[in-house]
Amino acid sequence: LDGKNTISRVAEDDWSLDACPHRGGALAVDEQNEVHAVWFTQGRNRQGLFYRRLSANGLARSEPMGFGERGAQAGHPAILVQKNTVYLAWLEFDGKENRIMLMRSANNGKDWSQPANMVATAGAADYPHLVVVAGQPKLVWNTLENGLQIADVTQK
Repeated sequence: LDGKNTISRVAEDDWSLDACPHRGGALAVDEQNEVHAVWFTQGRNRQGLFYRRLSANGLARSEPMGFGERGAQAGHPAILVQKNTVYLAWLEFDGKENRIMLMRSANNGKDWSQPANMVATAGAADYPHLVVVAGQPKLVWNTLENGLQIADVTQK
């Protein structure tokens, strides 16, 4: 992280999996070179989706913050940082609908909004993607019923 090949562990979950995890994670780097990480774990120390911020040298870290409803199979997190605002999106399934949830932090990951349901579909759906379009953060999601959807994440 600091250009000196320093290795810094994001999580100490005590999870060993002899396979490829299917709910992956994501990273984003802000203007201060802090790393914002989201991941899924089924470890002994914690389970579910988590967020953590690491300093540019990887030594200072926020405590892991859990998010998403485990009972709704929360997974496939996406993260985007734009200036001091951090956006988290993830997929949940309540048994009837796939839905994309979103949380936002206006102070670089220190405090967070309540989760907001951005979009939902009863049919098959892709995972959420957070992108910047013409300078604006957007949620991109593809569904069988409604096709490609692009939503503004600054309003919810």
